[in-house]
Amino acid sequence: MNGIALAIVLCLALGHGAAARAATVLIAGAGAETDGNYNSGFPFNTSLFRGGSMRLQQVYEAGELAALPGPQYLTAIAFRADGAYGKGFTAATLDLRIDLSTTPRGADDLSAKFTDNIGPDRHTVFEGTITLSSAATAMTGGARLFDIVLALTDPFLFDPARGNLLLDIRSFGTTATTQMDAVNTRADGLSRVVARDAYATTGAADTVGLVTEFTFQPRPVPLPPPIWLLATSLVALADLGRRRGRR
Repeated sequence: MNGIALAIVLCLALGHGAAARAATVLIAGAGAETDGNYNSGFPFNTSLFRGGSMRLQQVYEAGELAALPGPQYLTAIAFRADGAYGKGFTAATLDLRIDLSTTPRGADDLSAKFTDNIGPDRHTVFEGTITLSSAATAMTGGARLFDIVLALTDPFLFDPARGNLLLDIRSFGTTATTQMDAVNTRADGLSRVVARDAYATTGAADTVGLVTEFTFQPRPVPLPPPIWLLATSLVALADLGRRRGRR
């Protein structure tokens, strides 16, 4: 394949790939620049609770993610430091397991028993150690930037038409992070169950929820056959021209 043909094929492939990777970013719980009315250290700021592990289940009603254009892969989850009580922190290494599922349970309707809330499509999206940090940078509206980022190693395909989104985080060990922005209002579209033990089977349910930023990616779309046919034809013509040039 000569340089021109290779460039054409790469442009076609990269152009298609760029379109397929267009992300949808959604925020649940509060506005992008509006600080929530509460703060929480669950499930990362374990040192605030004299150490130990934690488990957090948080539900997001599908209405919070209604702007999602159909089923998409959830690839990253981000939180932010609280506007009043949050502080910047660096290099906090956590041992986490994160599961996602679709659940019929809604906000303020979670069971204190963790297994009752988990949907049949539960999927482990991250398991291992991760290093988190935050600059706690304030925006004009008083809220901080979403820079406490959980990049998911195995994305979850979420379809809001199938139900609500359940986030299940288990944090093992003692870490010091910060208080994160949260909301504590009934009928705000999210709520949680928490336990000060990552291995707990039951916890305490309340209406608090961490303000969350989600990054979704669309399903990969195969390159249409006509484009591949065009690319193949260009390569064949380029090779033919190269062979004739050597005669």
